[in-house]
Amino acid sequence: MCGFVAAFHLLAALALAVPLAMLDPDHAPLYGWTGYLVRWVPIVTVIGALLFVAQMAWHVRTVRRRTDFRFVDDQDEPRLCRIVEPLIITAGLPTPMSLSSTARRSTRSPAVSDRRTPFSSSRAG
Repeated sequence: MCGFVAAFHLLAALALAVPLAMLDPDHAPLYGWTGYLVRWVPIVTVIGALLFVAQMAWHVRTVRRRTDFRFVDDQDEPRLCRIVEPLIITAGLPTPMSLSSTARRSTRSPAVSDRRTPFSSSRAG
């Protein structure tokens, strides 16, 4: 997110250079950097962050819709869960919700945390 907002700041400074030089020279990026930092940087930061959040939400929604995304558990896809859960534990990732506490305790891996995350799957085709 920081990279997006930084790039947004650069583009905003370039786009606002001429209009602010004509209408508000005390706060234009070419003439008064401190004035620009005080007046326009907070506004551009908020606009950039809101734009990033809106675009990320749209992107996630689009990817989920196009890939037929859905959460799965042992009742939906038992074979898939039996294959993926040991791989997740071995990689030291947070355990999925469907993984039982006895299976987590038996691994004795210090990398396995108590946080649980949902496991998702998508079907192509």
